[in-house]
Amino acid sequence: MENDRGLVPQGVVLVHGMWGVPEDWAWVQRALRERSKAQVKAADLPSHRVPGAGLLEDAEEVRAAIAASPAPTVVVGWSYGCDAVGIAAHGMGNVARLVYVSSPPLRLQPDDRDASWVDSMEHMLYDDQGRHALDGDWWLSEDDAGKRLPDDVRAFLKNHPR
Repeated sequence: MENDRGLVPQGVVLVHGMWGVPEDWAWVQRALRERSKAQVKAADLPSHRVPGAGLLEDAEEVRAAIAASPAPTVVVGWSYGCDAVGIAAHGMGNVARLVYVSSPPLRLQPDDRDASWVDSMEHMLYDDQGRHALDGDWWLSEDDAGKRLPDDVRAFLKNHPR
């Protein structure tokens, strides 16, 4: 897994988004393990399983995953995960690249710690470990959204591992 600049990552840290879980990266982890010898980890964000945890706690979890990864490490964030990645990677000497998927870099604000509004969402699912994710069947069955998706795309999304 070498890019045009010759970087061969020894570690990869993957960070899910606000409505996600670490298992969302399962297919990426499999692909990376098949194509490289990199150590691949998917962080489990505390804000998805610990009441009162927020962005800074999430960043500490990601920072611990980065610290446990061999250099050079590539850190990938998806959506909200990019916010945690940007904070966590600051000053980490083993980070060679940051990859932001579906999100611009974050400018941290003092009140970003409070994510308690997530717990009051009607279509939130919780697993036996207290992690949460948005109910994928909910938006797939909504009249407007569901009708806009081709049948094969809807079938794929309904069978998504999450």
